[in-house]
Amino acid sequence: MKIIKSLQASLLNKTFQYNHKHFFVLSSLWGFRLDSGEAVLEQDLWQAIGESLGKNTLLDQAMPKDQAEYLVFGSAQSLQERPTGQLDVVVEFAGLKKHLVVYGDRYWKGAGAFSYPSEPTPFTTMPIDYQHAFGGETEHYNTEGLGCAEIEKNNICLHWLANIEHANHPVTSKANDYQPASFLPLDQSWPMQQALCGTYDDEYLQNHMPGLAPDIDWRFFNVAAQDQRFDGYLYGDEPFAISGMHHQKGLLKGVLPKVKSRGFIVRKPHEKIEAIELIDQYSPPDITQFEELEFKLDTVLFFPNDNLGVVIHRGSTQVSHPQGQDIEGLLLAHQGLTEKDKPQQFYFDDYCNRTNPALSYKYLLDSRSLLPINIQCGFQAFQENIPNEASLADNMSTFAGGQKDAAELKAAQAIEQQEQELRQLGKNDEAEQLKNATGAKKNSQPLPEEAVKLAAIADKILPGAKDGKITAQNIDLTSLNMDAMEDMNNAMVDMAKQKKQAAIDELTQQIARLKKEAAFVPGIQSSIAQLENILEELTLPPVLPRVNKQDIANIRASIQQADQPMAEILANPQTAVIGLSDEQKDKLSTLQDKVNSPDIDNKLSDAFDFIKDSYLTGAHFINRARSPHPQQEHKKVHSLVNALNEQLPLTDYDYAFCTIKGLSFKQISLVAAYFEFSNLESLVFEQTDLRFVNFANSKLKHSFFTACLMTSVNLGAGVYDSCHFKQIQFDEVTFAKSVFRQCTFTECTFSERQDAWLETQLIGCRFVHCTLKKQQFIELNSPECEFIECDLTESNFIKPILSHSMFKQCCLDSVNVVMGQLDNVSFTQSMLTNTRFVGGCQMQHCNFNGATVHGSNLRECDLTATTFVQSDVSSSDFGGSLLNHADFHHSVAKQSQFCETKLRQCNFTKADLFEANLMNADLRDSRFNNANMYNVNFLNATVAKTDFGGANLEKTLFENWRPIFE
Repeated sequence: MKIIKSLQASLLNKTFQYNHKHFFVLSSLWGFRLDSGEAVLEQDLWQAIGESLGKNTLLDQAMPKDQAEYLVFGSAQSLQERPTGQLDVVVEFAGLKKHLVVYGDRYWKGAGAFSYPSEPTPFTTMPIDYQHAFGGETEHYNTEGLGCAEIEKNNICLHWLANIEHANHPVTSKANDYQPASFLPLDQSWPMQQALCGTYDDEYLQNHMPGLAPDIDWRFFNVAAQDQRFDGYLYGDEPFAISGMHHQKGLLKGVLPKVKSRGFIVRKPHEKIEAIELIDQYSPPDITQFEELEFKLDTVLFFPNDNLGVVIHRGSTQVSHPQGQDIEGLLLAHQGLTEKDKPQQFYFDDYCNRTNPALSYKYLLDSRSLLPINIQCGFQAFQENIPNEASLADNMSTFAGGQKDAAELKAAQAIEQQEQELRQLGKNDEAEQLKNATGAKKNSQPLPEEAVKLAAIADKILPGAKDGKITAQNIDLTSLNMDAMEDMNNAMVDMAKQKKQAAIDELTQQIARLKKEAAFVPGIQSSIAQLENILEELTLPPVLPRVNKQDIANIRASIQQADQPMAEILANPQTAVIGLSDEQKDKLSTLQDKVNSPDIDNKLSDAFDFIKDSYLTGAHFINRARSPHPQQEHKKVHSLVNALNEQLPLTDYDYAFCTIKGLSFKQISLVAAYFEFSNLESLVFEQTDLRFVNFANSKLKHSFFTACLMTSVNLGAGVYDSCHFKQIQFDEVTFAKSVFRQCTFTECTFSERQDAWLETQLIGCRFVHCTLKKQQFIELNSPECEFIECDLTESNFIKPILSHSMFKQCCLDSVNVVMGQLDNVSFTQSMLTNTRFVGGCQMQHCNFNGATVHGSNLRECDLTATTFVQSDVSSSDFGGSLLNHADFHHSVAKQSQFCETKLRQCNFTKADLFEANLMNADLRDSRFNNANMYNVNFLNATVAKTDFGGANLEKTLFENWRPIFE
């Protein structure tokens, strides 16, 4: 279900059955500050509510109510945390007033008629809950309370009194029976509530289960005490005042936030209700599917300890599906009570825009259309907290303008003085020329054509960008046009091509002109050669970058060379062409100290490491390049072969663009070696030190890597055919953009790296005894791969293609598979605990035979003709999935969920379905022979030619079977 709402709104939704009809309930929650009425963001709301409620208190049942009510959660709190033995807590709201008196711990003293309460123990905070109200084990309700009898409290067994009393019903005697006093919901198990829940007898079991009893009293869902209920519904602007429940604010008072809810549901077309769809599929709804719910304000919750309130508006509608799966989406909005209602068409258009993948990004952080006009969008509040860079820019512009004016004034004064001096010398003509030359104002140069074009596209992407009017504070994401981003990219690519071609054309023309002049101008051939070299550089791919230690030495030599003149000037200031002031000498001396500082070497070394590491990390993104040592590749390979044959130390580690075949690098160090764009065939790397080696864009065939050190290695953008990796620890290694064909990985361990498998293809590869924990497989294309006894715990497969692959005896615990194409994949004897297949995974003809699939999610997957023979799928959820022709022979599916599941022509022979849920499942033509179906839920299941021969059907109910004859 797609849910559209603001950052301030929260919601609860629920379905229930009553009189053979199904209903959907939408509860809208709006949080606000009690002292100011300010709206509260949803994340802050739930955090505060979670801390206030504790573990055993239900916030709301999300069911319709016939009358409004209010509840108060929290503790009595003394002002300024001053200890007190007694505290009055008073809540006045919309004409109702409730006064409780809260005491510190007390117990009965004396005996019989002479009993009297002890002095209360001073407190600063006391929970106003039923554990501290009147009750006890002998009480017919509120068995967890105090006051009925002696109990042990604070390690002392006494007859304690309740801490909370009604102000108008004080406790005066042990013998009297008192009502428990609190502002919290009544326990639904208490007699006064149970009397309202209706009759649950054989008639109910046969004709109404699992819905509500037909004679239910709807007051059952009003859970506040009687003195906290209203005759009708609330409007939304009622006043309230709460005292005694906030340490800093003795009195919290105000009015409700004056908002109302507008809620809309989108019903699915009938043909889509039972269809399995991928998450990213989108088809716009029709206005006829868009239905508004009528809301009533039936509940107000107060959390005074947190200065927080919540108003709950509730609406409901009849649906055709028990779980409301005929609802495709919903939109929840809020308006001010005095605002004119926006038309339904407005909200329909907003829903379509926000759910359309092509437009939704515009509205992701802008919820103004869903909010009252006086409420600020959550993202706007965030924007306002961003430093106002526009003001800074204005200040800088003003400062720069002032500096420019001052400079122009000084220049004008100097020119005027020079002009006067020329005239005094009788050089009037020269003075006039100077005046004419400097007096002419420069015309403002128009922007280049390319800049004008790019500015126009930028303004198309985000209106106002061209004029520099966009700031972090006023940016409007709804006006963002992402389609124009492609125009910008194309324009910049075209401009780059045009500029490059213009440079090539100009060089070509110059070379042609020089060649014509070569016969008449001596020595011009060298210039022609230089230009031809430049032209060649422009038309060829770039040379692979190289940074080495010699570069540091060269930079250091240049610094020392620059230092020599400074040293000479400081040693003999009188030799300087221009005299130096003392201040200039000090600055020069400081500069020399920095040049000679030992930190220079450290910084140069750090810069060298950073550049080299950066290149190693991203080398696989270079698509085209040239050799850094052209026409030297054969010589390098020859030198390498000689060094290996004669066991000489390697002196060259740069083998880019080389072709190397049939060599063994056993126990050789190749740290930081370069193999980019190389062709490597039939090589043996055994116990080789391959740390920081760059194999980007290389091609490897029939090569072996055994027990090698492979830290920070780039194996990206390469092609690896029939290569074998054994006992390798891949630490910070990337395989991104590479293709591995028929490769094997045995006893290898892969460390976490977010981009390690980006756009990787594993075709027919085999992983045996490998550890691949927490790997991120994004759009992994791996058909016909095998994973044997591998550990893939907590790995993520996002849009993978794994057709005809095998996971045998693997650990796939807590793995996420999103929108996977997994047809004909085998998971035999694998562990899949808490594994999640989401987004409509395609899993036809899969094999889970002998697998353990505990507590996993396989909802809404296409599992047609999948086999689960002798598997354990207990506590897993197959709800809404296609499982027609599946085979669960001799499987264990205890407490598994098959709600709304298509199970036609399935085989459950000798399966254990203890307490499984087959509600609304389609079981036509399936076999359950000799299966254990103890306490299975068959409600509303569809059966026809379904064979239950020899099955244990004890404690099962077959209701509303719908035999269908086709």
